[in-house]
Amino acid sequence: MAQDPWQTILRVPWEGGTRTVPLTNWAGRCYPAFPQGDAYLEEVFGLTAEDYVLDVGGGAEPFARADVICEKELMSDVQRAGRALRSDQRYVVAAAEALPFADHSFTFVFSRHVLEHVTDPMAACREMMRVAPRGYIETPSPLSDLLVGDPTHRWFVRVEGETLRFSPRPFVTHPFRNVLRWLLHSDRELYFQWEIAFRNLTSTQFPWEGSFAVVVDPVPPTSRPTIHPSSSPLASASPATALPMDIQAAPTSLPRSRPRLACSRTTLRPKRSHPMPTPCAASRASRRAST
Repeated sequence: MAQDPWQTILRVPWEGGTRTVPLTNWAGRCYPAFPQGDAYLEEVFGLTAEDYVLDVGGGAEPFARADVICEKELMSDVQRAGRALRSDQRYVVAAAEALPFADHSFTFVFSRHVLEHVTDPMAACREMMRVAPRGYIETPSPLSDLLVGDPTHRWFVRVEGETLRFSPRPFVTHPFRNVLRWLLHSDRELYFQWEIAFRNLTSTQFPWEGSFAVVVDPVPPTSRPTIHPSSSPLASASPATALPMDIQAAPTSLPRSRPRLACSRTTLRPKRSHPMPTPCAASRASRRAST
């Protein structure tokens, strides 16, 4: 890589060949945080063999340089789109809001498209600052959430100066009907531009060192309904961390049996609209004999 990494033009494997991607485009610096770019990220961040790296929520596509990966659900692959975990990396069961490590256990902490899902982003950010002196956070940008969207996302995330701001997603039904979601997964050129070439537009990219400010906006009482306190596992949480109605927690228990249906098991047959069937052959023979 060149002396100034931001003047580098990457050659990215793509569709059996390679494509070129500049690390600086007309929108600014573009961190190559797509899986094919992990080796370049190591150089951009200056990571060496002595660094001890934590990936928070890496799932099936963790940061290639990670020494430890925290994953909240090892047995369920719902948030991983059905993909299996990596067999060649070390996983620890933990939520981003409560990392089970001592202060400064790592030298770098990485989180890619995870914090838009968490219940308490303030706690998650504080935990990342506690366990490492520097790191990188990436989430979908508000632009991406408006045009593509995902029903599992709780927060719009944006960078304001040196502050990372989380705002509750302000709608239940997507206002633009996820207009680009189908196209993004059917048009490979659009996918390349969206996920790789202009990732700095479609993702909120936030490198940090030492510490950073976090703002979590409260849920406006009139913008969208929240779970009733009596049924919410977060009844004691602040308004900023209340779950939206369409992201309800799963029930803690299931009914032991199905409720009975209010109908009998009798099978109703349709009324015949045609004439009675023609008599059988034996009956016709009997009639001829009698005449």
